Amino acid sequence: MASQYVGLDVHKKTIYGYVMDKEGNKLFEKEFKTDPYDMDLFLLNVVKDDSVVAIESCSCWQYAYDYLHNDGYTVELAHPVGVAALKKLRKHTDRHDAILLADLLRTNMLPKS
Repeated sequence: MASQYVGLDVHKKTIYGYVMDKEGNKLFEKEFKTDPYDMDLFLLNVVKDDSVVAIESCSCWQYAYDYLHNDGYTVELAHPVGVAALKKLRKHTDRHDAILLADLLRTNMLPKS
């Protein structure tokens, strides 16, 4: 079981990242650019060997997945249709989407692609 769960709401120019512990408490959150420098700054707050990252597999997921996977992170792809149904139950912002992805991963309820 991981001690950190990361939800990334990935877009073409920005990513909203949310990191929570195994109890669901917020550890860190930030919106950042999709360039490698900003991704690395965000990842300074993520313990690589003890974390799992969730990304929704929609239009812009590939570069973030490849970057994280090649850097040694465990990455899970969320099925967009399954996540969309759950988004209707919550407020819909990039922040809330990232929180939802992290929480679904933490509770082992992430609809996987």
